[in-house]
Amino acid sequence: PLGSQSFINISPNPYAIVVAPAGELREDAIRAFLAQPSQSITYHRGVWHHYLLALEGASDFVVVDRVGPGSNCDEQLLEGPLSLDLSP
Repeated sequence: PLGSQSFINISPNPYAIVVAPAGELREDAIRAFLAQPSQSITYHRGVWHHYLLALEGASDFVVVDRVGPGSNCDEQLLEGPLSLDLSP
């Protein structure tokens, strides 16, 4: 919540990105995107996000994160399970 975060994919695998807007988490606002191996992502400060979901095997990412005082990780339990459909 205190700074942006960047994730640079250094693996040859696609991955899923799951996010929701900053502020109070609303499960109906959660969205998922399919990222290709050549794509990386930067989250704006406060954006809710799931950890990156590797889809075709273990994947490595370079993480660029904020350094400084304060807690920069909020966790939120969801009310129910969500599913990710990657079919075309």
